[in-house]
Amino acid sequence: MLSHPDTLNQIETHDVPGSDGIAGANDFQWAAQGGLDTSDDTLPDQFTSDGFLNPAYAAAMINAAEVATGSGSGSGDDTPLDAQSASGALAGYMSQNNIPSLNPNQLYQLAYAPKSGTPSTVSDAAKWMLSNPGTFNQIETHDVPGSDGIAGANDFQWAAQGGLGTSPMNAQSAAGALSGYMSQNNVASLNPNQLYQLAYSPKSGTPSAVSDAAKWMLKHPGTFNQLETHDVAGADGIAGANDFEWAAQGGLDASASDDDADASSAGADNAGTPTNAQSASGALSAYMSQHGIPTLNPNQLYQLAYSPASGTPSTVSDAAKWMLSHPGTFNKIETHDVPGADGIAGANDFEWAAQGGLASSAKFSPKQFA
Repeated sequence: MLSHPDTLNQIETHDVPGSDGIAGANDFQWAAQGGLDTSDDTLPDQFTSDGFLNPAYAAAMINAAEVATGSGSGSGDDTPLDAQSASGALAGYMSQNNIPSLNPNQLYQLAYAPKSGTPSTVSDAAKWMLSNPGTFNQIETHDVPGSDGIAGANDFQWAAQGGLGTSPMNAQSAAGALSGYMSQNNVASLNPNQLYQLAYSPKSGTPSAVSDAAKWMLKHPGTFNQLETHDVAGADGIAGANDFEWAAQGGLDASASDDDADASSAGADNAGTPTNAQSASGALSAYMSQHGIPTLNPNQLYQLAYSPASGTPSTVSDAAKWMLSHPGTFNKIETHDVPGADGIAGANDFEWAAQGGLASSAKFSPKQFA
């Protein structure tokens, strides 16, 4: 029944509207007597020869109910949930609403009788947890033995950060991992510099999924820009914990996938001539020389890309965006002469890359960000 919450919902509401999550003995008796029947004339016998409920009949009833209600785990084929993204959605919701823990009763209410304003992704995440009770059990017992059915916000944060294993990153799961990390470590906001440090020089003990999430955000500066400006106009490059919680609950298009092609993405300029990491570095080094800029870090690249000073050539903004989208290439540039990922690349570093230091085949096109 836990694995088929839609069936339980149909049983408990068949005679009284309203999903209170309480099914009486009469409700189960009604279902056992064929109340969920679908008019299929070929159903197995309801009882075995020795008087017990036929498992085949029970399975057919569950299947019929799911077909009738369109049930299924996750939020649909467009943006399917998994353990990590569902945990991130729930952890973000709990943090925003000061909910210390969730049990199956509360998950059921979130799934079938949510309060007004509850994001649909949160309801889908609750339904996903109900549909996967083994996963919920792993989450709620990972730090304390004994199945009491109570999972704290820290438990969902742990799962959102890859505690149960990671899946391919998307906007929602990356935001969930970062949101969980920020909550657990009292981090109020993150900017591109901090994301870079999390990605390439994380503190000891930082979960690898958090570093991967930071790298994902760096590789998708357009997504980060949407996230940090969704509630306040102006690209200042600072995303608050509330912004990541919003995204973890489905605020962004979660179907975005990790499409990083560091040192391999192709493009062409107006004349059809391919350009690359070398020419992107050249554009930046020339701009730095003209304006007396000694170094650039991810925060400054972000400003050049999304909030440039008046008169900044569009090619320079596109080059900055290209560098943000290829943090591995930027990392090679800024560490080529001095080990240690401090996220600061000097004019000499970009000049080195512009002169072929990377010997990179990465493609850059001013048009690809138009």
